[in-house]
Amino acid sequence: MSRVPNNFFVNYSFLLNCNELRQFSLSQCYWVLSVRYNGADQNSPMIRTQAVSEPKKAPEALPIQEVKILLQDASHFQGQAQQAFFPESEAQIAQILRQTQQDRIPITISGAGTGVTGSRVPQGGKILSTERLNKILKIDWDGRSPEGTVTVEPGVSLEVLEEALKKQGLFYPPNPGEKKAFLGGTVATNASGGRSFKYGSTRSFVEGLRVLLPNGDLLELHRGKTKAREGNFTFQFSDGRIAVATLPTYTLPQTKHAAGYFTKRQM
Repeated sequence: MSRVPNNFFVNYSFLLNCNELRQFSLSQCYWVLSVRYNGADQNSPMIRTQAVSEPKKAPEALPIQEVKILLQDASHFQGQAQQAFFPESEAQIAQILRQTQQDRIPITISGAGTGVTGSRVPQGGKILSTERLNKILKIDWDGRSPEGTVTVEPGVSLEVLEEALKKQGLFYPPNPGEKKAFLGGTVATNASGGRSFKYGSTRSFVEGLRVLLPNGDLLELHRGKTKAREGNFTFQFSDGRIAVATLPTYTLPQTKHAAGYFTKRQM
């Protein structure tokens, strides 16, 4: 975070930071990883996951006829699904993911729907909406330092974050243009905007992530502590199983990232 007169923060990203923001609590997993359960890769880092307890109450689930807006995004690409979940906690998300994996039902994570690539548009299965995961959990700034951190849930919009930071004379440097976008989506795509030429894209302002995997396990990632090696990670899950996950590969532009999930072999 920084105190910069007449500056405000605008950006899209999943993390939160003020100015030079560096922390973020994320409760969802966007990437599709190729996973093989055939032992550890000795050349890749070992990441241990945690089990998540059952929620005190089940998440609300609505028939798709009542929430048809979730079947499209700003691209107007139309999809289909059976049902939509609206979790309000990590425990509820974990329960949904465990059950859909057990039932072998595809699930699509749905953010604000401001994207233009159809990434939140389901092609069958069920939907997990992040719109109720909308709390700013903590703004950590001592009032004097040029930097601070913000911890948020993935359904917080850039607009809401901007207002909360502006009250303290702070701003969020990356500046994606769509204020209604959820931070979760901007982190997943490494979104950038007008100020990114000076400050960099969203990824530079993410200090940590909390990711729920398809089996319901929790994965905590912290900047600089875990990096893929040749595109691979080795996971040890809470049930003792070990698997190697390979990051997806495709060509990304070298400068501005506006759409599509971000990936890099050594990330």
